[in-house]
Amino acid sequence: MSQLRVTGLGARLGGRSVLEGVDLEVEAGELVGLIGPNGAGKTTLIRSILGLIPSSGRVETDGAIGYVPQRHEFAWDFPISVRDAVLQAVTVRRGLLGRARTPHFRAVEEALSLVGMRDLAKRPIGELSGGQRQRVLVARGPRDPARRAAPRRALHRPRHAHAGDAHGPVP
Repeated sequence: MSQLRVTGLGARLGGRSVLEGVDLEVEAGELVGLIGPNGAGKTTLIRSILGLIPSSGRVETDGAIGYVPQRHEFAWDFPISVRDAVLQAVTVRRGLLGRARTPHFRAVEEALSLVGMRDLAKRPIGELSGGQRQRVLVARGPRDPARRAAPRRALHRPRHAHAGDAHGPVP
């Protein structure tokens, strides 16, 4: 089974149809980006898939979907480095008295490499751009060791996209 399979997804907001007949399939290890103009339905699609808004159609997942919202509460003015921000997330999952050990430091370095932030590991988080901050949030997310794979930059075109809505693969 794919990590995520969406079939015939539709959503209505304010009484009007904003998504109709969306089909999408994502395999494990793939990194998917949604590209489109403001108001095209990118956020609505994600919220529909996650079950945050009512929708029709079918969503099948193995339960491992990563999501970084457009706005996230995080103390970006806190005086720590990128590496420490990711390490903090790793050790928090171990509990209050959990101390970082060699496997945790390795996991942090791997996460920073996967999101392309290893060169900025020592930079204070307050000096990051918006996109860099999003990548730090992704690096802080939980990792399933059985699924570790280098992400590929890819965009899957919905099979029933309306003309002008679908974009080709990201180079």
